[in-house]
Amino acid sequence: MSAKAKRLMNISMDILCKGVVTEADRRRRQRRGSFIGILELQAAVDKVIKGEDGAHFSSSIPSRSCMN
Repeated sequence: MSAKAKRLMNISMDILCKGVVTEADRRRRQRRGSFIGILELQAAVDKVIKGEDGAHFSSSIPSRSCMN
């Protein structure tokens, strides 16, 4: 795998993980819980991957021109 491909993959995974954590934490706060449960985590992953509410994961990935 080329260095550019690895860098793009790392950036993409970072964006995905941050989105999941942010959404899961928002759901945790909404139910006033002290920890993130499996239901919050599942819902957060679904939301981030599916791109609900206009927050599309694929649109967050930098374009090729940003990678040069």
